[in-house]
Amino acid sequence: MYLIGWTDSPDFPGQNPILPYPGVESAFVGKFTPIVARPPLLQITRSGGTTTITWPVTDLGFALESTSSLTPTNKWLAVTNSIIAVADKNTVNLEASNTRQFYRLHKP
Repeated sequence: MYLIGWTDSPDFPGQNPILPYPGVESAFVGKFTPIVARPPLLQITRSGGTTTITWPVTDLGFALESTSSLTPTNKWLAVTNSIIAVADKNTVNLEASNTRQFYRLHKP
């Protein structure tokens, strides 16, 4: 995104690139680059009969979802286990199993 305009400020901070004199009616062009947030990082650990999934508490508005297949027609379902904040991590404990399961954070 670009912002184009002019100012009549006599102390405009910079050399006027269009008009041959600084000061009155100095033109400016500004380029704004959108900030793309990094996706949240899931951490998955298993201890005994429990699988624990964590992600930073600072990543707000995300829902944990799971599916058993990564095919294009798969259905992601909400994980309904409670999310507990432990220190700086959101934590979900799941019963460990031998079935294949994939997890993601989804921002509705």
